[in-house]
Amino acid sequence: MKRAGLLTTIILLFALVGCEVGMAAELPTDLSQLEKVLALVESSYWLDVDRSQLLAGAVNGMLAALGDPYSEYFTPEEFAQFQETVHSELVGIGIIIAPCATGWKIESVLPGSPAAEAGLQADDLIVAVDDQPTFALDLDELRQLLRGSVDSWVQLSVARSDEVLTMSMQRQHIWQPTVDYRLLPGQIGFIRIESFGERTSQEFEQALSNLQRQQARALLIDLRDNPGGLLQTAAEVAEQLLPAGPWIRITYRDGVSEIVETKGPGVDLPIAVLVNELTASAAEILAGAIGERAGGLLLGTPTFGKGIMQNLYELGENGEFGAIKLTTASFATPDGWEIQGEGVQPDVLMALDVESLPLLSGEQTLYPGLEQAEVLVLQQALARLGLLEEEPSGVYTPATQAAVLAAQEQAGDIMRDGVADGWTQMEINNLVLQQAWEESNLHLLKTAQIWLRQQIHKRGWANWPTPRYMGEKARSRRCGHPRALVATSCW
Repeated sequence: MKRAGLLTTIILLFALVGCEVGMAAELPTDLSQLEKVLALVESSYWLDVDRSQLLAGAVNGMLAALGDPYSEYFTPEEFAQFQETVHSELVGIGIIIAPCATGWKIESVLPGSPAAEAGLQADDLIVAVDDQPTFALDLDELRQLLRGSVDSWVQLSVARSDEVLTMSMQRQHIWQPTVDYRLLPGQIGFIRIESFGERTSQEFEQALSNLQRQQARALLIDLRDNPGGLLQTAAEVAEQLLPAGPWIRITYRDGVSEIVETKGPGVDLPIAVLVNELTASAAEILAGAIGERAGGLLLGTPTFGKGIMQNLYELGENGEFGAIKLTTASFATPDGWEIQGEGVQPDVLMALDVESLPLLSGEQTLYPGLEQAEVLVLQQALARLGLLEEEPSGVYTPATQAAVLAAQEQAGDIMRDGVADGWTQMEINNLVLQQAWEESNLHLLKTAQIWLRQQIHKRGWANWPTPRYMGEKARSRRCGHPRALVATSCW
């Protein structure tokens, strides 16, 4: 019955689309060919086939023909995972995992989660789940082992220091926060938005309220690595920040544009926004709107460039046959800057220059006594990390061996022998990149804080608050045309 149901759902869905484009009379003939192909495959293919897989393949094929990577079919299982992401809630034990040289490690543990109560810690190496080794598992396979029904038990074995610990815990509903905040020196409120889920606007409202109670005089909003999410949630966040007026321009397939406005008054605070190449979709439009409507300063790298929106259509009752995510419109900033394929350009371009870093190829093992150009790169990397106590020479000296050993000890989960094999070189690269990112991030934060302090100073401490500072920047800014801030005396 379920197999037939998916075909019926597909037919009904396409009949609906046909009515919209004036092709209803032709659809029955077209769809009968689809049914004929299905019947032919089921009756004549030389191996047994699964009808549900055939129908899912048909839907995937139709969506693939659009050439749109954002229009896709979800199986019931994929749809359930997608909903977990949107709802910021899942059933699990509350750990964030990351790949490492020897498999998978725990990157962080959510406070109050079953994992936290059981005693799991960040940097624990996951050895096994329910006695099944995890070294060779991919992310999906490991996720399936960790997840299960509410109140079911799972056993984890983890390596910590020089011992293996085994802990049992019950899976529970895990809520994943999407907003983090704190008050920085200078009365600057810092708010990071991970994504736009169902609860994000409420989390943001609480963060903003708490920061205002702490007398925050400016806001630094971090949208880096934010992939977007629910546009309605982004609108609710925009409502809390922006003055009354347009915040997004949406254009549908018929060319008709809709301008959506916020009611105001927003917040009467200077705002800076951090963005990067992974700031996408709803996060991009919010960043652009803050720049155009609130005089905000954008810092970082050009954003991803996803300026199209999707609607979700469930197949069957409660998505029992999955769902379709289909692109239905494009969107632009209030001033009309099209984000799709272009992204939002920051006012202050600050990118990590990876090409200037001493990164190792890992193509061959480097060992004591060796003299070659790659050893020089190794020494430059170790010197950057503060581990090498001599000038780089290109010769693998005893001091180089000691520095490699120190790097191996920092990595924690690789052989410690002072020899730079492929794994060690990868870990040294990771250490160099991490250090460079931290330096770049610190510089970015300091730059944003300097600008915000200047805006606070312009308003004056004695007459706080004053009407929203707009000035030259807010009147002239366009997302596609970054300006030289030196000319505006922002530094």
